[in-house]
Amino acid sequence: MGYQLRDHGGDDHGSDRRERQLPGRGGQQRTIDASPFFGGAQRRLTTGYPVGGVWGSPGVGRDANGDGVVVPSEIIVGTDPVYLGSPVPTREAGLVTSVTLFRRTTLAAQIDYHGGFQKRNETEAYRCDFGLCQALYDPSSSVADQVRAVEGYGTGAGFMEKGDFARVREVALTWEVPARWSDRVVYATSPTNVAGPPRHAAMTAID
Repeated sequence: MGYQLRDHGGDDHGSDRRERQLPGRGGQQRTIDASPFFGGAQRRLTTGYPVGGVWGSPGVGRDANGDGVVVPSEIIVGTDPVYLGSPVPTREAGLVTSVTLFRRTTLAAQIDYHGGFQKRNETEAYRCDFGLCQALYDPSSSVADQVRAVEGYGTGAGFMEKGDFARVREVALTWEVPARWSDRVVYATSPTNVAGPPRHAAMTAID
């Protein structure tokens, strides 16, 4: 039978005290993170969902007085966690393509795609936690951005975002030595390859 691990903080020796709790009627489940690993969200083992699925309570806010600024009194955070997505890619694809230039020169590239998972935007989360993110000061920021910024670190699940990306993994350039150079080059017919990952990897988030 599944159970949940509920965190009760640490004792004077720094150890964690945890309590096992039987799941409700919603099915068997167990919380993996005793303290929210994702800050405001938790990974769980729940029947019918991906292993380590991310669960959390996203905040819902509105600019009630129309001044362009969302304040804590205008935010409601749900009490019942909802499924947010898988912590690891559920879709993967790869593309290897090449083009031949000037008969003897071939340019090849490998592109990988990973999608269908959730990642926490730690950079923005820490900025907001230290009061440095734009959404805390710019009234033109969207309501969603202001809500997650005002909620702060470890509250709600606003900093969980789609982690989909496509990336250029490798670029290779091949040049075939001309046969007429056979008397000058030992391995005349062997191609010369230059390959490796791009110095600045191109990673693009896909909305």
